[in-house]
Amino acid sequence: MGVRFFLFFMRYCFFYLPLLILPFTVLAQIPEVKTFNAYNRDYATDWIAFSNSLDKDDMISQFIDYAQGQPAWVDRFSRERFYLGNYISLVDFDADEEDEIVYQGPLFGESQVFEIYKRKDDKTFDLIFSSQQGVITSEWNGEQLSRLYVRDWGCCMEEHITSVVFEVQMEQGQLKFQRSFQFVSHFLETKPKAYFKSPIAFQTLNESYTLRVTPEIVKEGLFVDLDPEKGNVLSHYPKGTEGIALAEKVDKTGRIWWYVLIDTSNQYTKSNIYLGSIEGDGYVSGWMSSRYLQILESN
Repeated sequence: MGVRFFLFFMRYCFFYLPLLILPFTVLAQIPEVKTFNAYNRDYATDWIAFSNSLDKDDMISQFIDYAQGQPAWVDRFSRERFYLGNYISLVDFDADEEDEIVYQGPLFGESQVFEIYKRKDDKTFDLIFSSQQGVITSEWNGEQLSRLYVRDWGCCMEEHITSVVFEVQMEQGQLKFQRSFQFVSHFLETKPKAYFKSPIAFQTLNESYTLRVTPEIVKEGLFVDLDPEKGNVLSHYPKGTEGIALAEKVDKTGRIWWYVLIDTSNQYTKSNIYLGSIEGDGYVSGWMSSRYLQILESN
């Protein structure tokens, strides 16, 4: 019990506390990345601010009546009905003057979920979008939703954070959600304070080149899989692995580190990275020593 509490305490000290006290920064070079700011609260979106509905209580009550009969909602109804309603909002995402139901709240255990439901009739609703754990922010084209920035920050001592951009379009009168960009990062990852004017494409020159959580060589410490023998190493990549560098940092020994994105399609020799939330192509972020990284000229 004492060890579990210590690990829980360490995670919150090193990750969630800085979310409240560090200044706002962005990854300015890649628009899809910049919104996923490590110093913002992951679940910052307040959907109540998007609601103009006058019959909110009636529609939410109808939805809760419907949800009570759905197997996926069994655990959620262990909470009081009025308490559950605090996680439900009404938002018109498709500009049809009819609100959709937004549920952003507890799923089971420590996990959270973000869901959008479309009213089918007075008693039923269709689930049109679902993602763990929550939405950081959204973009709109006039009164119609055009993009969602979703972050899965995990639960139950999860170390890896998955950030996903969804493009939203209307097809045959229905909202359609398509993943356009996604990447995985470690919750203790050091974020850069300054960035290149434009990204740098590169490839590794050495075999078993390491991707790390922080811009330094750490052989012991509480970083990956809670195993101190792994230090701050996320993965080892073979010679010829290609990536994108966004920023750099010099450590106390004078070594120059690049903050990079590595495509998940690249093969690795050893890895401590969990890609369970990635669907299709994506990236892993971290730090690599620039010493044996070769810049690739653009065509």
